Amino acid sequence: MVKNVDNNKQSKSVVLIGSSGGGMATLGDSSTWGFVETISRELSNIGGEIHLREVIFVSLPNGKGMDYARDSDEASLFHFSEGTQTVTTATLKEINEKITTSLDESIANDMELNKVHGVIAVSCKPSIFQQTLEAAGQLNIPVTGTGGTSLSIMSAKYGVQLWGNAGGSVGTTPLTKAISFSQALAKAWGLPYRPWLGSTSKNTASWRSVLNACIPAFWAVVLCKRIITTQANVREWVPRHDWVLHMLQSHALPMTCAVVMAHSRRPYPGVLLGAVLAGMTCEKTVLGGLLAGWLVAFLEEKFLYLAILYGNITATMTNLLTTGLVGMTVAILLLPIAPHLATLSSYIRDAITMCVLETEVNPSMETYQILGRCTLGAIFCYGSKFGWYHSLFLPLILIEMELGDPALLGAMDQLTLVLVSAGICSGTLFASFFVETQIDPSLLQRGLLINLICGDFIEACYPMMEKSTIIRFGGYIASSISTGFLSSACKSSAYLPFPTAIWLADDVQVMTLASSMAFGISFLFGWLGSLIESRSSR
Repeated sequence: MVKNVDNNKQSKSVVLIGSSGGGMATLGDSSTWGFVETISRELSNIGGEIHLREVIFVSLPNGKGMDYARDSDEASLFHFSEGTQTVTTATLKEINEKITTSLDESIANDMELNKVHGVIAVSCKPSIFQQTLEAAGQLNIPVTGTGGTSLSIMSAKYGVQLWGNAGGSVGTTPLTKAISFSQALAKAWGLPYRPWLGSTSKNTASWRSVLNACIPAFWAVVLCKRIITTQANVREWVPRHDWVLHMLQSHALPMTCAVVMAHSRRPYPGVLLGAVLAGMTCEKTVLGGLLAGWLVAFLEEKFLYLAILYGNITATMTNLLTTGLVGMTVAILLLPIAPHLATLSSYIRDAITMCVLETEVNPSMETYQILGRCTLGAIFCYGSKFGWYHSLFLPLILIEMELGDPALLGAMDQLTLVLVSAGICSGTLFASFFVETQIDPSLLQRGLLINLICGDFIEACYPMMEKSTIIRFGGYIASSISTGFLSSACKSSAYLPFPTAIWLADDVQVMTLASSMAFGISFLFGWLGSLIESRSSR
């Protein structure tokens, strides 16, 4: 064979050979193609036209590693060649024989024809790729990869030229592997590598959208804390319930927000681990958790490229540093900042209470406070149709709930949106028994049930409100009057079954009265509006 590989050409083809051995044991069947796509994406960031020509990857079921594999074990062969991908299932012995008798020789021939310019070997078994490795060694085709033992055999027995930080794969991720592989091949070819071109930092998840995504965690923490604090029999069998309450109130939600923010901006396992470490210092502040997640995602990405591209650090050590070091660095940075963010959240909660509830300091202001609540209730109902809910109301509700307590604005959410929608749906449905309506009864039934059982689907009433001025006016009246009854003991939340939303309030009687007003008034106007609309359309 003649060593005539032309490394000056800008078009390069790469083959990936390997198996789920060693540190790749967690890479199961379902994620193999995702790993391949990650490598392909990083290769495309190398200057020139770089692409994966062929992939030969052997995997055992359920992410099982090859260290203790037997020839009789069932295995899968993932084969990608020039845009066509196939998966073959057979015994490991049969899979290896297929590679040795056909696929291995095919790659070696492509190397001789100058169609393959680089090899990525991932924990592969050198003996089944003998012809490929011999060709790579004789043609000076650069090889990089993971799997310390197999790479050592390749170098010693077949004379292949290892590039980059080829070595072990313990503690690495698909991304760190892909960056390491791409950097090694780019260096071997003398081409620039710009991984930031495909960077996920372009993801512009806002703090409001992340808070909205964390609703399930807020929901669970509030309910759990409420159960422990109100049910004496539960506290008896919950070991160290005081410590559990402290964790729910101080750390659960900030750490959740940190993880979700980090994942939203950079969805890789190392970022999640770093966010957990950073979020542990954000006591009683979801704003601190959001900042921690953002900083971890930002710094992890920068440090990842710095370590692999310029520090020549192995993928394993890079992942350890970007996970542990970045996470702890952000945690230390936030130690003096988090208390101030917690204070800011406290000011926001105080401001909401002062704006909405009557003050004991000046009882003469009670009438104005009631009028203010009524006005805010109408604004709540009105703004929900124009995107104000997710952009303004819900983030404020969740900041109120960051200590694991229900919220005053959460009670308004339940009254002005959930119960008003349920009332309008039920009123319109009731009217359909007397007159013909143009609204599908199944939609009305679904809107009523989901609002009462799940505390959601407030949009169900929008068609009726848009169609009828009377119903629309009734929705605002119901929202205004019901919120006028609220007090500091009526904090609650939507997204819950109606009885549970009532149970969350300390003053169940007042919350029940306010809920009855919201549902009853909207029901009445929904019924009357539908009757009048039906008769006027005749």
